[in-house]
Amino acid sequence: MINTDNYFRWQRVESVIETPTGIVAELHGEQLKIDVVRPDVLRIKISRGGVFDEPPTFAVCVDPLATPAEFAVERDGEVVRLGTAECVASLFLEPFRIDVHRTDGSPVIETAQDADGRYWAYATLNDAFTVRRRCRQEDAIFGLGEKSGRHNRKGRDFTMWNTDVLNPYETLEFTAGKAADDPRGDFTSVEFDPYYVTIPFFYHQTYPLGTMAGSFVDNGYRGAYEFSEDEEYRIVFHGGQYTEYVFAGPDMPTILERYTWLTGRTAPPPLWSLGYHQCRWFEYSQDAIEAIAQRHRDNDIPCDAVWLDIEYMDGYRVFTWDNDRFPDPPGMLKRLDAQGFRVITIIDPGVKFDPGYWVFDQAVEREVLCRTEGDDLYIGQVWPGNTAFPDFATEEARTWWGELNAAHVISGLAGIWNDMNEPATGNISSMPMRFGRG
Repeated sequence: MINTDNYFRWQRVESVIETPTGIVAELHGEQLKIDVVRPDVLRIKISRGGVFDEPPTFAVCVDPLATPAEFAVERDGEVVRLGTAECVASLFLEPFRIDVHRTDGSPVIETAQDADGRYWAYATLNDAFTVRRRCRQEDAIFGLGEKSGRHNRKGRDFTMWNTDVLNPYETLEFTAGKAADDPRGDFTSVEFDPYYVTIPFFYHQTYPLGTMAGSFVDNGYRGAYEFSEDEEYRIVFHGGQYTEYVFAGPDMPTILERYTWLTGRTAPPPLWSLGYHQCRWFEYSQDAIEAIAQRHRDNDIPCDAVWLDIEYMDGYRVFTWDNDRFPDPPGMLKRLDAQGFRVITIIDPGVKFDPGYWVFDQAVEREVLCRTEGDDLYIGQVWPGNTAFPDFATEEARTWWGELNAAHVISGLAGIWNDMNEPATGNISSMPMRFGRG
C-alpha cells in the first residue's frame, strides 16, 4: 500500500475566478487550474511555489488549449461548477475536492474519503504529491503501458520508473525482501514490476454501467499507482507538478482517440514491415547473412527483413561496421535489396567512452551528453564497456542523433532498431544520470 499517512491534505479553497479556458482557484498558497481542452477532456494543474510549468512536456505534441471549447461556470454555495456539453467538473470549496461527472450524472472521477470521512483531492509531502479517487471493487482498470500480467490491473500496484529488468543492480529494490516463491520478486514473472517503459495513462471502467473514463498524468518523475484497495485507487508522484488530463469517454475508442490526439499517433507502417522478419543475436558475418537470405529464397520461405544485432559493429561502437566481418556493407545491402530483403541494424543509445572514436569526440565537442549533478560526464556500462549517453532532453542532442541515424541508413538500410533506452547502464547505477544539462 502507498502510505499517505504523513501527507498534508489540502482542505480549503480561498477564491475562484473564471478564465478564457476554465477556472483558477487559490488554495494553500498555490493555484489550481481546471481548463477545458475539449468538451470531454479537462486538464487539472496545481502550481509549485505559485508558478506553473506552462509549456506541455515532451509527451504532449499539440497545444491542448489552441482550440477554445465552450463552457459555463456556475456558483452554488460551496461548489463551483465548470460545465461543457459533455461533462461537469465540480470544485468543492470546503472541504476541498474535485469531482467530474458526465452530463447524465455518471461518474468520471470522484475524490475518495478515508475512514474518518476526510477527502483526499490533493496532498503533499516534501516534493511528492498524491490524489485518491473512488473506485468500486467490481470496477476494472486497463492501461499503464508496458506492464505484464492480466489486462485488468485491478488488485495490483505498479511503479512508474523505467527499469532495465535484466540488471540485478537496478531491480534489487524491487526484489529485495520478498520470499523466494513470491512472483513479484522474480523478474521473469508476469507479476514483476516495473519494466522498461513508463506510461502514466489508464482507463477506469465502472461497474455495472461499463462506462469508461481515462486519466493521463503528464509527469516524468517516479510515480506509483495503487489499484489494490477495494473502494479507491491512489496515485503518487515523487516530484514535479501535478498535471492531469481527464477523459470523460464514455467508451475506450473515444478516449483512445482523444489521448492519441494529445500525445501523438504511430505512423502507418510500410507493408513490408508486416511480414516475417529474420532476427536473432548471433556473431554474423556478411557471408553468413547473405547465405541465410538465400536459404529463405531457396526454400520458398517468405521473409521481408533481416535484422542485425550488436555484433555487426566495430567493438560495439554505434554507427560503425566491423570491416573484417562486413567488408562491403553497401554491396551486401544492394544485393539483399535485389532479393526483396530490407535490412535493419540495432543502434543502442549509448556511445563508447573512447577519445578518438569520432562519434564520442563529436558528442563531447557539441556538449550533447548526459551529465551528473556535479557536472561530470555521466558514465554507464553497456556492451562497449564505459559508455556515455545522449541528453535527449535537449534539442541539440536530438538533432545530432537524428543526423547520425540519417547518415547510417543512407547506405541502404531500411530502419533502425532502437534498443536499451530504459536507459540500460549495466553494473553502474543510473541514479546519478541527469538530463536537460543537469
